[in-house]
Amino acid sequence: MLPDNEAQIVDRAVARLKHFDSLGYDIIVACYRGKVSCRAIGRALKRDHKSISGYLTRSEAYIAGQVDALLNVKAKFTQIETIPILKLKNVF
Repeated sequence: MLPDNEAQIVDRAVARLKHFDSLGYDIIVACYRGKVSCRAIGRALKRDHKSISGYLTRSEAYIAGQVDALLNVKAKFTQIETIPILKLKNVF
């Protein structure tokens, strides 16, 4: 189980996928929520299951990249708060 804050980050990444690639979003939802195989999705969409697997892989990579980016942004804000002021003077 994920803590609530991490689950919100994943939800945000999946929501971004929906706006970026709606077919990839639909495939992710069918595979993970609906437990539908790539072959069954391919049959329903009249596409080869290998292309569906490719969409699934790209969509997972997009979500992973978005989660990583969101976590890095969060980490940068927490690092900025903990850096002593003296170190900031030496940077410039």
